Amino acid sequence: MAKTVKAKAPAVSRPRRVHREDAEHWNRILIVGGVIAVILIAAGVIGYGYYATNVKPLGKTVLRVGNIEYSLGALERRLDKDLPDDLSGRDPLAFPEQVMQDLQREALLIEGSGELNITVTDEEVNAEIRTRGGLAEDVEPTLYAAEFRRQVEDSGLKESEYRQQLKAELYDNKVRQYFTYLAPPAEQQVRARWIVTNKEDDINAAALRLVAGEDFETVATEVSLDSVGSTKQADLDWSVRGVSGFIPQKVEDFIFTGDIGTTSEIIEDSGVFYIAQTLERDDNRALEDEQRNQIGIRDMNEWLSGLPDKIEVERDFTTDDAIKALNDVLT
Repeated sequence: MAKTVKAKAPAVSRPRRVHREDAEHWNRILIVGGVIAVILIAAGVIGYGYYATNVKPLGKTVLRVGNIEYSLGALERRLDKDLPDDLSGRDPLAFPEQVMQDLQREALLIEGSGELNITVTDEEVNAEIRTRGGLAEDVEPTLYAAEFRRQVEDSGLKESEYRQQLKAELYDNKVRQYFTYLAPPAEQQVRARWIVTNKEDDINAAALRLVAGEDFETVATEVSLDSVGSTKQADLDWSVRGVSGFIPQKVEDFIFTGDIGTTSEIIEDSGVFYIAQTLERDDNRALEDEQRNQIGIRDMNEWLSGLPDKIEVERDFTTDDAIKALNDVLT
């Protein structure tokens, strides 16, 4: 009888048991990985927040004059250079605004001087860099480059910003010389004096004393105050209109138009009180060299003040921008 051969049962593979140590190892990996992921996400959020709050705003264009633009970062670099060490008794927000005005004037000089046929070349800027560094005209390029880097580092500006600032200063000098050259040989001039005080009671009392016939010089000497509070009489020697920056427009208008020897009513300007008197007036008095220079600056400033009517000026500078600029510079 033939033997019956029994088929072997197929082998059944059983799942491999994971060793307890292996399981714990993988759990630790997953936990550590999760912690790292959380840290990376948090760091990314913090980094983006820092970028959005501190870095990105610096690229904002706060001033555009014609084809020249200034970012908030550029303003901060200029502010850092110009901000005084002692801010006590001053409005800090006035300083960022002053920098804005300086930048606008700088750009207007560069953009507007073409109408006067005045130009400043790159070579003139290079020559100014050599002059400031005490370098000869034929200095080695490597020495020039090193001196330029030193000047840029001292300025706290970027290279392009430093060159533009130098260019504006050269334009300023050329334009001032241009208007000084055009100054007339003679112009209306006056001699005058005034009483000035920041106390309304004092100026009222001074006015009554003058009406009563007291000498103007005596009253002025006793009442007038200078910047540090000591008494003095304010006198103006022969002067042309628009060059004495410390005289308010209202006072200047009186001394250039009032009758000789007459005394003005009380004139108030920004909390300061004046009583003025014209001593002499000459409608065609010859100008001295210093006066011609003063007239050149006066006429140049008048020309600059009219440029925004010809050159587009766009400002986007908020109080928040000014506060950020101050905080970044002071911290």
